[in-house]
Amino acid sequence: MVCLTMSARGTFLAILFALTSSAAVLADEPVTIGAIVADPEPHHMHMVALQGTVQQVRLLDPYRQPSGTVCYGAYLFTLQDDTGSLDVAVLGVCGLAVDSPPEVSDGDKVLVT
Repeated sequence: MVCLTMSARGTFLAILFALTSSAAVLADEPVTIGAIVADPEPHHMHMVALQGTVQQVRLLDPYRQPSGTVCYGAYLFTLQDDTGSLDVAVLGVCGLAVDSPPEVSDGDKVLVT
């Protein structure tokens, strides 16, 4: 499942992604990033699938949830398709100190749901 939220700069934060090798997609056919950026309202609070290439993977420092639980292994990357790009945030694992590399690398083709 992906949550899309519009930021002040008009970009989106997509949370919780699935690689193409992961479980079946529960959304319809992939939507282009350009369609989301051009008209985000029809997609707000809906599950959508986006397909593209991973760029600029960036690791994040551990962060603390409001409950006090620390989360590790979070990272960001840019998802690019022929129509545009958006930022994707992967939340990592909370409550367990893990030191694992991101599940994606620059150039990977992924399906974000």
